[in-house]
Amino acid sequence: MKTCPKCGKEVGEQEGVRFCPFCGTGIEVTSRGTIYLGGGTPGTVDGEPVTDGKPDHFGRYRVIKEIGTGAMGVVYLARDDKIGRSVAIKTLSVRQGLSPDEVSEVKERFAREARAAGTLQHPNIVVIFDVGEEEGVPFIAMEHLQGTTLVDFIREGASPVPRATHIVTQLLTALSYAHGHNVVHRDIKPDNVFLLPDGTVKVVDFGIALVQTASTITVSGQVLGTPRYMSPEQVKGEAVGPPSDIFSTGTLLYEMLAGRPAYDGDTPTTVMYKIVHEQPRPLLELSPSVPHELDAVIAKATAKIPSERYSSASEMSVAMNRAASAGDAGAMAAVAPRPAAPPQGPAPEPQGGRHKFCGGCGIKLPPDGKFCPDCGTPCYDPLEAAPAAGRPARLLFCGQCGTGLPAASRTCSRCGFNN
Repeated sequence: MKTCPKCGKEVGEQEGVRFCPFCGTGIEVTSRGTIYLGGGTPGTVDGEPVTDGKPDHFGRYRVIKEIGTGAMGVVYLARDDKIGRSVAIKTLSVRQGLSPDEVSEVKERFAREARAAGTLQHPNIVVIFDVGEEEGVPFIAMEHLQGTTLVDFIREGASPVPRATHIVTQLLTALSYAHGHNVVHRDIKPDNVFLLPDGTVKVVDFGIALVQTASTITVSGQVLGTPRYMSPEQVKGEAVGPPSDIFSTGTLLYEMLAGRPAYDGDTPTTVMYKIVHEQPRPLLELSPSVPHELDAVIAKATAKIPSERYSSASEMSVAMNRAASAGDAGAMAAVAPRPAAPPQGPAPEPQGGRHKFCGGCGIKLPPDGKFCPDCGTPCYDPLEAAPAAGRPARLLFCGQCGTGLPAASRTCSRCGFNN
């Protein structure tokens, strides 16, 4: 049985990145043991250093291990010994067959896009520290994030409206800031939306899609990777701007609420045809509990013609949250006239009792433990009274029933539990 490297309690045998439910330490369980990801010494397995042999460094950054791969390249966990912090190193793999001039152009574009993204200083956007090249391999040094991506979140199935809109609100806030600085993401998808243990959303890979396309696309125009979140103008090879990011965000919100992609098919060509020519299956058929107003917001965000979408990310955010609030008010009004039914099951626990749902992400909690194993949120403080400056309130869900809480309230409007 694997144990937490910090508190020593058993954390199970299932491999993967998660959090110790007893002390909240970020850990990765592997066949070799448990790796410290937070609250301990980064880059160690049961106290022993971890390296992958090659490469051993990128510039001044000492490589600890490989932590991911993709169409763009390899991602490494590295250490900046000069400053004393861990960073993520993302490399660019340039496809074979390009001429020297084309390779030079791709590298120049990579550096240019990385520098542009590096100017973005926002709590919902990953921090880029450096850009460089090591033995012909371009790389970016960026903030090393601990948590998970939206990919794992979506695997859980259809999400409650409060959870989905809480995440998408932060995503739209990041996009609004970036668009205001003339930076378009171009590749909004679950892999590029990161969820930190405290509930904060971090958007990664701003502008990199443009570089990735230039460096990996084939001469015949074959698109690599999944096109599920591409806008119609992207599919048709037209110029893209902020409306393209809004479309992608709309498809992401649809998938979070429906539990399935807005556009899917057996081949990328099939998916791209549907994006341009077809409408997704009505959301309310898949998730009848979604407010009609919110369904209308998604329909506007995913309009085929860019000018028919929201004019800005902030406009979509306002409309989305207004629609979600209207749906909550309608649901409460519908049940208000009914006489109170006799209580069934256990009564709500008193303030300070064991919470049944995570206040940070809304999932059902294990009976023991003080931290959520999915997002790392402390389960004994259901509402953060004074969140850090520039960051959203961390805990927005009732600890008794999982309902979304108003930002300034400790009392759940649905079950009455005093959080």
